[in-house]
Amino acid sequence: MSFEGLVNRDFERYVAIYKALGNEQRLKMMYLLCTIDNHVTVSEFAEVFNDSQSNASRQLKILHDAGLLQKYRQGRSTFYSIPGDLDEFAAKALESIRSLPHGEISCEAQRCAELCAQREK
Repeated sequence: MSFEGLVNRDFERYVAIYKALGNEQRLKMMYLLCTIDNHVTVSEFAEVFNDSQSNASRQLKILHDAGLLQKYRQGRSTFYSIPGDLDEFAAKALESIRSLPHGEISCEAQRCAELCAQREK
Protein backbone atom coordinates (compact mmCIF):
# COMPACT_ATOMS: atom_id res chain seq x y z
CA MET A 1 0.00 0.00 0.00
CA SER A 2 1.26 3.45 -0.84
CA PHE A 3 1.92 6.13 1.74
CA GLU A 4 -0.98 8.11 0.27
CA GLY A 5 -3.31 5.12 0.70
CA LEU A 6 -2.23 4.70 4.31
CA VAL A 7 -2.73 8.40 5.03
CA ASN A 8 -6.18 8.38 3.42
CA ARG A 9 -7.24 5.32 5.44
CA ASP A 10 -5.99 6.90 8.66
CA PHE A 11 -7.72 10.16 7.80
CA GLU A 12 -10.98 8.32 7.12
CA ARG A 13 -10.72 6.77 10.58
CA TYR A 14 -10.21 10.20 12.16
CA VAL A 15 -13.27 11.50 10.33
CA ALA A 16 -15.32 8.50 11.50
CA ILE A 17 -14.34 9.19 15.12
CA TYR A 18 -15.25 12.87 14.90
CA LYS A 19 -18.53 12.07 13.16
CA ALA A 20 -19.37 9.54 15.89
CA LEU A 21 -18.64 12.10 18.60
CA GLY A 22 -20.48 14.88 16.76
CA ASN A 23 -23.84 13.91 18.24
CA GLU A 24 -24.81 15.12 21.72
CA GLN A 25 -26.21 11.80 22.93
CA ARG A 26 -23.23 9.79 21.66
CA LEU A 27 -20.81 12.25 23.23
CA LYS A 28 -22.67 11.89 26.54
CA MET A 29 -22.60 8.09 26.21
CA MET A 30 -18.84 8.20 25.75
CA TYR A 31 -18.45 10.58 28.67
CA LEU A 32 -20.39 8.22 30.92
CA LEU A 33 -18.35 5.22 29.86
CA CYS A 34 -15.12 7.18 30.39
CA THR A 35 -16.06 8.43 33.83
CA ILE A 36 -17.97 5.60 35.50
CA ASP A 37 -15.31 3.05 34.56
CA ASN A 38 -17.83 0.28 33.99
CA HIS A 39 -19.61 -1.49 31.17
CA VAL A 40 -23.16 -0.40 30.41
CA THR A 41 -26.02 -2.22 28.68
CA VAL A 42 -28.18 -0.88 25.89
CA SER A 43 -31.22 -0.92 28.17
CA GLU A 44 -29.35 1.03 30.86
CA PHE A 45 -28.39 3.70 28.33
CA ALA A 46 -31.98 3.81 27.06
CA GLU A 47 -33.21 4.41 30.61
CA VAL A 48 -30.55 7.01 31.41
CA PHE A 49 -31.43 9.05 28.31
CA ASN A 50 -35.17 8.32 28.42
CA ASP A 51 -34.87 6.84 24.94
CA SER A 52 -35.95 3.69 23.14
CA GLN A 53 -33.67 0.68 23.19
CA SER A 54 -33.53 0.67 19.40
CA ASN A 55 -32.30 4.26 19.26
CA ALA A 56 -29.78 3.71 22.07
CA SER A 57 -28.55 0.61 20.25
CA ARG A 58 -28.20 2.54 16.99
CA GLN A 59 -26.17 5.28 18.70
CA LEU A 60 -23.90 2.72 20.37
CA LYS A 61 -23.39 0.91 17.06
CA ILE A 62 -22.08 4.12 15.49
CA LEU A 63 -19.57 4.51 18.35
CA HIS A 64 -18.61 0.83 18.07
CA ASP A 65 -18.16 1.05 14.29
CA ALA A 66 -15.85 4.04 14.79
CA GLY A 67 -13.67 1.83 17.02
CA LEU A 68 -14.43 3.70 20.23
CA LEU A 69 -16.32 0.90 21.97
CA GLN A 70 -16.14 -2.81 22.44
CA LYS A 71 -19.21 -4.92 23.02
CA TYR A 72 -20.09 -8.36 24.27
CA ARG A 73 -23.27 -10.26 24.85
CA GLN A 74 -24.23 -11.91 28.10
CA GLY A 75 -27.57 -13.64 27.97
CA ARG A 76 -30.04 -11.24 26.41
CA SER A 77 -28.01 -8.12 27.21
CA THR A 78 -25.37 -6.38 25.12
CA PHE A 79 -22.71 -4.59 27.14
CA TYR A 80 -20.53 -1.75 25.89
CA SER A 81 -17.25 -0.51 27.33
CA ILE A 82 -14.09 1.35 26.37
CA PRO A 83 -11.52 -0.98 24.76
CA GLY A 84 -8.15 -1.26 26.43
CA ASP A 85 -6.23 -1.24 23.16
CA LEU A 86 -7.16 2.12 21.62
CA ASP A 87 -4.74 3.70 19.19
CA GLU A 88 -3.11 7.01 20.12
CA PHE A 89 -5.64 9.16 18.26
CA ALA A 90 -8.70 7.51 19.83
CA ALA A 91 -7.06 7.58 23.27
CA LYS A 92 -6.49 11.34 22.96
CA ALA A 93 -10.09 11.82 21.85
CA LEU A 94 -11.26 9.98 24.99
CA GLU A 95 -8.87 12.02 27.11
CA SER A 96 -10.55 15.19 25.83
CA ILE A 97 -13.99 13.72 26.60
CA ARG A 98 -12.93 13.02 30.18
CA SER A 99 -12.04 16.71 30.56
CA LEU A 100 -15.58 17.92 29.75
CA PRO A 101 -17.38 19.75 32.59
CA HIS A 102 -19.23 17.23 34.74
CA GLY A 103 -22.10 19.59 35.56
CA GLU A 104 -23.67 19.29 32.12
CA ILE A 105 -24.29 15.58 32.55
CA SER A 106 -24.26 15.04 36.31
CA CYS A 107 -27.86 13.75 36.49
CA GLU A 108 -27.22 11.20 33.73
CA ALA A 109 -23.94 10.16 35.34
CA GLN A 110 -25.60 9.61 38.71
CA ARG A 111 -28.45 7.61 37.15
CA CYS A 112 -26.05 5.50 35.10
CA ALA A 113 -23.93 4.71 38.16
CA GLU A 114 -27.09 3.75 40.10
CA LEU A 115 -28.27 1.40 37.34
CA CYS A 116 -24.83 -0.26 37.11
CA ALA A 117 -24.75 -0.72 40.90
CA GLN A 118 -28.25 -2.29 40.87
CA ARG A 119 -27.22 -4.70 38.13
CA GLU A 120 -24.11 -5.78 40.01
CA LYS A 121 -26.01 -6.67 43.22
